[in-house]
Amino acid sequence: MVTGYQEFDRSKFTGNAQTLKADNIKMDGVVDVGRMIEGRAAGVNVQNISGTFGTSPKITIRGGSSIFGDTKPLWVVDGAVQEEVVPLTFEQLASGDASTLVSSAISGINANDIESIEILKDASALSLYGARALNGAVIITTKGGKRNMKTQVNYQLEESVRMVPTYSQYDIMNSQETMDVYQELERKGYFSLSSHTQGRYGGVYNIMYRAIDTYDPATGKFLLENSDAARAAFLRKYEYANTDWFKTLFRPSLTQNHTVSLSGGGENASIYGSIGFFADPGWTVADRVHRVTGNLKTSYTLSPNVKIGILTQGSIRTQKAPGTFARSENTVSGGYDRDFDINPFSYALNTSRTLRPYDDNGNLEYYRYNYAKMNILNELANNYIDLNVIELKLQGDLEIKLAKGLKYNFLGSVRHVKSSSEHSITEDSNVSNAYRAAETTIVRQQNPFLFTDPNDPEAIAKVVMPEGGIFKLSENNLQSYYFRNALEFKKTTQRCTRHKDILRARVSPYRPR
Repeated sequence: MVTGYQEFDRSKFTGNAQTLKADNIKMDGVVDVGRMIEGRAAGVNVQNISGTFGTSPKITIRGGSSIFGDTKPLWVVDGAVQEEVVPLTFEQLASGDASTLVSSAISGINANDIESIEILKDASALSLYGARALNGAVIITTKGGKRNMKTQVNYQLEESVRMVPTYSQYDIMNSQETMDVYQELERKGYFSLSSHTQGRYGGVYNIMYRAIDTYDPATGKFLLENSDAARAAFLRKYEYANTDWFKTLFRPSLTQNHTVSLSGGGENASIYGSIGFFADPGWTVADRVHRVTGNLKTSYTLSPNVKIGILTQGSIRTQKAPGTFARSENTVSGGYDRDFDINPFSYALNTSRTLRPYDDNGNLEYYRYNYAKMNILNELANNYIDLNVIELKLQGDLEIKLAKGLKYNFLGSVRHVKSSSEHSITEDSNVSNAYRAAETTIVRQQNPFLFTDPNDPEAIAKVVMPEGGIFKLSENNLQSYYFRNALEFKKTTQRCTRHKDILRARVSPYRPR
């Protein structure tokens, strides 16, 4: 087994660890290395908080409680500690904020390049990697070439299909049941014209009241006659709409993961190289992912006593996701609130099925949300995040046999990761329109997205963005250096007794920005 420092005979390792071979845990279609160990190791709990690519699953090895508040394991790849670009707590991982898209430390590794995974579950991880491995360590070893082996070229294609979710999996009212509730509320006086045309939210009744209140000069009439018969006829088409938001926002998607690898070796050298391309057109109409990975691992035997190895790894990822704002804690309810939440899955579950994406003429149909017009298809097209991630790692190792039983090992690794998140909110989005919604005095007084002078709280709120949209740029840069020196002494004192002593020193500075 491999601990990142040494290779042990399993019978001589006294710690609590488990070895997972890639051939046994590899699941076609699963490109996230963290999710590969789900259900594969005893005592290791993996919770998939989000299905979005790049988000880290919640992994616990030594229990879910800690006085330090963090129970995430330490990731080690080919002997070097793999730092997270954006360190997040488990609570932050579940937030759904944009920062979770770069929360995984190993999203740039091609699962087809992995040879084995070792999970250190007890104090053995702490003794090797210090306090940062207090919650265990996951040791990843990537594939390498073999000496005296003919050159082999392999091509691997993985395809997976995700189907559209259905409402049969959830206990949600259809449009007729929802309309019955609406009409009962209307009879009890809760659905007035003013509350739906000037309130923060408004659905089917907002559409109806706008039609009643809109005069058409071409016909000399209002768009809808304000009579019981006309209102009932108007609401009937929404009663039977029964919109399937899953079919509207989701689509059957075919993901592809292509990997071309080359391996071989001669008398004194070996090589393994691979290029991978992952393409996900998006399970929803609002997301997509493209990732290119490269890996080159070589080793050379310069003499019977000297060996060196060189490793180069890199990845480029482009990703599109729905625009999202950071959530805020609601101290009254004890929960969390998020303004302008347009997560497609959450929207499909929580939006009334009486609403329609298109009107009778095939045009987008708008309702009221945050004091402004809203259509989810229009919003996803005008409120989105473009994510770009570039990662490069250079690593070298040296092994020198100084004497019989005495060996010196050196490992050095330099890793650079840069991510940029561009959140574009156009002028026609619900967000931009909410920041300038001030058509009446009532709306001005209630709209929290308008500016109120803190020195004059009684003043009328003002619109500070009369036109245009919003552009938010977030960048994260990680520079990680890892160096390790180790002396290993091994001597057999009796036929069945072996002593192994290790003197090691490591330096692992990193600078996240």
